[in-house]
Amino acid sequence: MNKTPLVSLCIPTNGVIEWVFQVLDSVYKQKVDNEKFEVVITDNGSNISFKKKIIEYGKKHNNLNYIETTALPFLNEIEAYKNAKGSLIKFVNHRTLLLDGYIEKLVRIAESASVEKPIIYFSNGSLNINKGVNEYDGFEQFVSALSYFSSWSTGMTIWREDFEKIMRNTNSFNELFPHTDILFSERNKKKYIIDNTVVFKELPQGKKPKGNYDIFYAFGIEYPSIICNLLREGNISVDTFRKIKQ
Repeated sequence: MNKTPLVSLCIPTNGVIEWVFQVLDSVYKQKVDNEKFEVVITDNGSNISFKKKIIEYGKKHNNLNYIETTALPFLNEIEAYKNAKGSLIKFVNHRTLLLDGYIEKLVRIAESASVEKPIIYFSNGSLNINKGVNEYDGFEQFVSALSYFSSWSTGMTIWREDFEKIMRNTNSFNELFPHTDILFSERNKKKYIIDNTVVFKELPQGKKPKGNYDIFYAFGIEYPSIICNLLREGNISVDTFRKIKQ
């Protein structure tokens, strides 16, 4: 690639062949100019077959960057962001197919919103709000509308400039919810956006394990503590905290 890409599609993975290559096919079949975006794959798995196959796949696409890492499971996301060169970074779950037109949409956002740099979250039609683009002029309204979906990494987007600013201030992220740390790092933006249109589709999990962690601890203790910190620091009201907790 000769030009700096507008968009980085970051795919942290532990090397599940059955998922990742279907996701990559959904990316490249959209036939977007390779100079406008890049794909960053960070692999913390030990699947030799995957490693061989992804290297061969990368030979066909000069905008695919494959990196092996020892980062802990969810912190693998941070490693992908660190290696991203695009102006707009989009997290892509290694089990999520991108629907036609989505990459072009991200490219348009990177071109049109690069000055204002709003926080953008893609809820994929899952929220009980307008099934389009919803704008908020304050952090609390955004957090309230997003509710517990702030725990869902698949909707994450971050401007590289904002991520670099975060990295200058800290190198420590919640091991279960690093994406939530990043999402909540910018509390004084002029605009927050929840795009509630359907833009991706999850592959069936099948018999592959989704993750090896204590679900009760993650969502009953760790995640509520993040929301509680927002309340303690005066960034959200008691009503918003109670709404998310409920």
